[in-house]
Amino acid sequence: MQAIFEDEHLKVTVVPGSTGRATVSFTGIGLQMHGQPVEEFARTLAEIDDGGTRLFVIDKQRTWYERTHEAVVRVLSSRLADHDDVCFIGNSMGGFGALLFAGVLPRVRATIAFVPQFSVTPRVTLGNETRFARFTDRIESFALDHALHFGAGTAKHHLVFGGDADAWHIARFDERLKTEDEMLIMGSSGHNSAAVLRKTGLLAPLLRDVVGEDRGLAPTVARLRALDVPCRLRTGETVEERV
Repeated sequence: MQAIFEDEHLKVTVVPGSTGRATVSFTGIGLQMHGQPVEEFARTLAEIDDGGTRLFVIDKQRTWYERTHEAVVRVLSSRLADHDDVCFIGNSMGGFGALLFAGVLPRVRATIAFVPQFSVTPRVTLGNETRFARFTDRIESFALDHALHFGAGTAKHHLVFGGDADAWHIARFDERLKTEDEMLIMGSSGHNSAAVLRKTGLLAPLLRDVVGEDRGLAPTVARLRALDVPCRLRTGETVEERV
């Protein structure tokens, strides 16, 4: 893994590939709250290696891309120019980034956003999101209203949530997503749906289904049902209960 861009706000690293496929992982705030976030999903993406390029985007100051979105677009536009099949992945703040940049960058076929915030902008959230105040209180100004600020784009979005902890965000996305998008709400895993899927061995298959095979979230629903995990899947205009 090598850095292709770094300044005080942004770091982008790459694992070069040999095909026209590229997967971009946008890092969340990270568990080590006082250190710099690190590349996320690196091990799982390596596990499902399809020969494509793997890029990792780190917003070092955890600004939900307020300070970095112009640089991210510039760096990724250049790096992805020769790729014709692009997927974006992210968890929490990274999920916000995956959806945000899918609206402005070309050739993005799919996004996988685990527990993304719809917004952390105070004039939009109106007090409905305060969990990340230790970081958002340091943001001087907000130019990005929400994760679909640049539009929903042409990518098919696959959102995964864990239940009531993100209810406000779920409701806002449900109002705005395209009919072909999917939103899976699984059990009561809270804000840790990616970690729960990893622990149960379902994270890599989910990524493979979307990144490698374009099968969507239905196979994950079937696997969760086999484990007796309550979940519901929104696809288009329908909501299918899986209990």
